[in-house]
This record gives sequence, C-alpha cells and structure tokens, in this order.
Amino acid sequence: MTDERLKLPLFLKASLLLIGLIALIALLYLARSIIVPVIFALIIAIVLHPVVNFIIRIKINRVVAILITIFLTFLVIVAFGTLIISQVSRFSESLPVLVDKFTSFATRASPGLRAIMILIRKRFTSGLRKPRLIWLLPEAL
Repeated sequence: MTDERLKLPLFLKASLLLIGLIALIALLYLARSIIVPVIFALIIAIVLHPVVNFIIRIKINRVVAILITIFLTFLVIVAFGTLIISQVSRFSESLPVLVDKFTSFATRASPGLRAIMILIRKRFTSGLRKPRLIWLLPEAL
C-alpha cells in the first residue's frame, strides 16, 4: 500500500492553523455568555462535592444532602453579604471624619514636605547626575 496522504506546504499549514485559532477565539467570544456561567457552576460543584459526600456518609439521602449543602452555601453567602454591607455602611459614615483628618494632616505636613523636596531638588541639581524627581516639584521653588 502506498501512503496517499496529502502533503501541504508549511505556509498553508500555518495559514490553516491561524484561521482555526481565529475561528476558535471568535466562537469563544460569541459563546462567553454561556461559557462563563457553566465554568462558575463547575467550580461551585467541584468545591461543594466533598460536603455532599460527607453528608451522604452520615446516612442521609443524596438529594437531601444536596439540598442541605445548597442551603448552607446560601447562608454563607448571605452572611458574607451582610458583613460587607455593614462594613461599607460604617466606612461611609466615617468617611467625612477621615477626609477631615487627612486634610488637616496634609496641611500640617506640607511645610516639612516642601522643605524636604527643596533639599532633594538641590541635591539632584548640584551633582553631575540629571535630576529625576524635578518633575514632581512645583516650578515656583
């Protein structure tokens, strides 16, 4: 028997590979609204599978074990959501005080920082090296 496979030149193989990759990327881009939830569902299923197996070992029906796991997962998500919401509300309540403290600190520290920046500018401009931080300083110095 003779080998009658079609031998393609290298440029044609490379072109077909490139077209195939572009088609795959386009397909994945178009199907992202389906693929992303499926991937998240797979991750959640993989993470929760040991919990279901543990509940099954306690001699509870598999369907009931899955329902218990889903309920516990929902409770954990609600608990984290409540925690995040409470922290954001506390932060939003204390934000004006924090802004006032930062503003007063910045106004008190600005003369000292200005003096430090003048010293840095003098050091960089007096040596043979080109100044690197000069663009950070105001031109009025």
